[in-house]
Amino acid sequence: VPTADYKRLIGNGEVHGLAVGPTGADASLTIANRTARLGVPIGWEQRTPAELAAISATEADNGRVAAQLYRSTPEPQEVYGINVSSTAAPEGFLEPKRLLQLVLKVEQDIGLRAVSRIDRVSFGANVAWLWHLEGTVPGRLLGRPDQHNISVHCAELWAPVDARTALKVLLTAPLDDAQAGRDAFNTVISSWRWEDQIDHDQTVAERTRG
Repeated sequence: VPTADYKRLIGNGEVHGLAVGPTGADASLTIANRTARLGVPIGWEQRTPAELAAISATEADNGRVAAQLYRSTPEPQEVYGINVSSTAAPEGFLEPKRLLQLVLKVEQDIGLRAVSRIDRVSFGANVAWLWHLEGTVPGRLLGRPDQHNISVHCAELWAPVDARTALKVLLTAPLDDAQAGRDAFNTVISSWRWEDQIDHDQTVAERTRG
């Protein structure tokens, strides 16, 4: 990784907490034999199991899609969604150098530009890595071949699930509505709870009441 890119992208090592916004429902999903719950932001809905199966079939090379949220009333031309997927993760996959290389590859291959550093954030009683990118990309790359170019804001979060699996949460939002997209994305991340974490919290609460 070039020194200039390292200085531009590497975070300060601190773990940041993200704000939780209002939610209208809860979603449950399973990744690598682990079950999680997350809050669905108000104004968003989740894909049905049948829809997720169809999406996974077309994205087999990019991992398994575990959940997808979308705006309830999107404009027809908008590319707006939050995608949760899992992928096989070899040893060292989430080390800082590999994550830097991942961001640089996205910049080179797609044309987006990182507009944040790679930050460590709280995620499901653990730590994940998060960054944001912006730019204009060909519509075909976003499933819109009829649109020549689309200006978007993207955010990626990567986290370990187990020793062999990594989780990716991806936001794609219109550039002119980036803040609303980030608010919804932050809510999903901050509300994420693994089942074992939920069980532990409930046990602690019961002991406290006792």
